[in-house]
Amino acid sequence: MTLQLINPSPSETAAARRQLTYLRAELAQARGRTMEGAAALDTLQGEKSRPLLMHRVGLALAAGPASPALREAADALQTHVSLDPKDSLAWAHLALVWQKLGHPLRAVRAQAEVHAAAGDLNGAIDRMRSGLRQSRGPDADQVEASVIDARLRALVYERQSILGEMYRGRYIPPDVELPN
Repeated sequence: MTLQLINPSPSETAAARRQLTYLRAELAQARGRTMEGAAALDTLQGEKSRPLLMHRVGLALAAGPASPALREAADALQTHVSLDPKDSLAWAHLALVWQKLGHPLRAVRAQAEVHAAAGDLNGAIDRMRSGLRQSRGPDADQVEASVIDARLRALVYERQSILGEMYRGRYIPPDVELPN
């Protein structure tokens, strides 16, 4: 699509305005003016796009852990990755958000999901196992530990299935490190 400079169509004008709004938000974030960036994004009423979500998350991360926008970003990202679990960038942002909010187990799980979304099952399994080791502490979130355990089992099963397909007719030993 070529952009017309003289007499642009209404859709070209709307797209240009949307891009300009994103640029304003990025500039405000770079200058440390997160409120100004959020106000710029607020002009995109009704839009529910991934780019808008990522911009809002970037501003929330820049605002700091005391910002209510950070908790809103966590909720929005959690909803997004539940609908699109293969979005590794969203998982990476979610890991940062959970870390800033003081939820280390959730952060480790999100880091593992980054690996899983990228197709790195071994990396994902390693991070999940790390999360399970961390969950053995007295103040650990046991609900998140249960989620990590279930997801770890699913990833190990997926890896075993792939190995079984790759080496048909051969014995594939079970994953001995799977927790009971």
